[in-house]
Amino acid sequence: MKNMLKANIPFLFLIFFLVFIVYVNGMNGEFIADDIPAILNNPQVTNFSNALQSLQIQPILQSAIYNIFGSHQAPFHIVSLILHYINTVLFFIIVRHLFKKKVSVISTLVFALHPVNSETVLWISAVNYLIHTIFLFMSIILLLKNKLFVMYAVFFLSMLLTRNFWGFTIPFVLLGINIYISPETKINIKKQFLFFLPMLLTMVLSYFGLKFYNPSNVTSRIIELSSQKGTSYLQRIPYTTYMTAELLSFPKNLTLYHEGEHITKLKYEFMILVTVLTLFMFIYAWYKKKQYFWLLLLIPLSALPIFSPIQVAWFISDRYLYVSSAFFAIFLALLLTKIKNGSVLNTALVLLLIVYSIKTYSRTNDWKTRKSLWHATQRVAPYSKRVYNNLGDVYATEKNYTEAINYFLMAIKIDPQYADAMHNLGYTYLTTGDLDNAEKWLKKSVEINPSLYQSYQKLELLKALREDSPL
Repeated sequence: MKNMLKANIPFLFLIFFLVFIVYVNGMNGEFIADDIPAILNNPQVTNFSNALQSLQIQPILQSAIYNIFGSHQAPFHIVSLILHYINTVLFFIIVRHLFKKKVSVISTLVFALHPVNSETVLWISAVNYLIHTIFLFMSIILLLKNKLFVMYAVFFLSMLLTRNFWGFTIPFVLLGINIYISPETKINIKKQFLFFLPMLLTMVLSYFGLKFYNPSNVTSRIIELSSQKGTSYLQRIPYTTYMTAELLSFPKNLTLYHEGEHITKLKYEFMILVTVLTLFMFIYAWYKKKQYFWLLLLIPLSALPIFSPIQVAWFISDRYLYVSSAFFAIFLALLLTKIKNGSVLNTALVLLLIVYSIKTYSRTNDWKTRKSLWHATQRVAPYSKRVYNNLGDVYATEKNYTEAINYFLMAIKIDPQYADAMHNLGYTYLTTGDLDNAEKWLKKSVEINPSLYQSYQKLELLKALREDSPL
């Protein structure tokens, strides 16, 4: 492996340069969304001893950054960029082991610059996906080198030190890779089961471990995700399949929230058609060239939580496709290398990389501030209640209370049962001195969500203000 890396130092420098160029504009982006409660207001991060006691990589890493550099966002972004580059190098090693140099070069360039990965790199809170991918790619390299016991140890450590559902994808991806590289024309079920068994046992133990370490969080997460308008599994699969295909092949609608989209009957029927065609593509690959089948299967295997019957993730999200984009890049590279004319191939590749780079670079502008991100999200997801609630927060912070009230009202219009927006609206009215409207919306918020303790606090404050005010 060392010799292979030494022989490709110029290419690896080129990758570093390209990654730096497309992402440098976003290296000073603000803390956004989950970043604030998960980092700035999280005692597990601000106190390094608490982070060490967690025995989890993400809080330990973020706590180390916080305690060295303080609350400045740039070091967090730089670490994410470095982790993305490490994943790109590991991916190059994997592909170079499996394919000729041309395929490995093309697929690595595509993975490094693919726009769908911009959320994972630019959002500080998405660093866990970068960490998960390092464990996965290291495990694949160990598998390719036939160091199985070390591979099992790395997988065990990944489950111990990350503790999230995405770690469960690693065994399935490794199984797919193992079958792909197996020399047998027919799958040896017993051999593959014995290969899979140690990881399966680790997964079972990890699942109960997740529930043991944080049972309320795991349960509430599943309940929250499974209650999205009662969408059945069979209904959401065409949407998830279509959006996966679109974001990987033609990533024009990148957004933090893929929700609130108005899907017409015609568009949903088109999603079903794409799902059926995808299924036929897998069937065709199975009968014509099984290796291509297993290679294609790695794309959904690396995003298994979004295809799970028990919903443990949103229907789709850009960051969920970080690993899938790597296997898509391999498949795309194999298709491109079918072009026999070298100049045509090079032109097609350069044009593709330019389009991807421009899209990725433009996305860095969206992630610079909370305001720019939520307005960018609003353009793609105009019917998302969370977008308008977040925009209301932004304008309230700027003390532009008229705009804040308008956005909170938009969120409530989309979802008349949205208690969080009602609380924020009531608090905004309270801030402006409109006590009647404040009382109206704060009371309504606790009627819908009695556990919203912040509204009770604001109502007590409102009561005190009324008592102190002159008649």
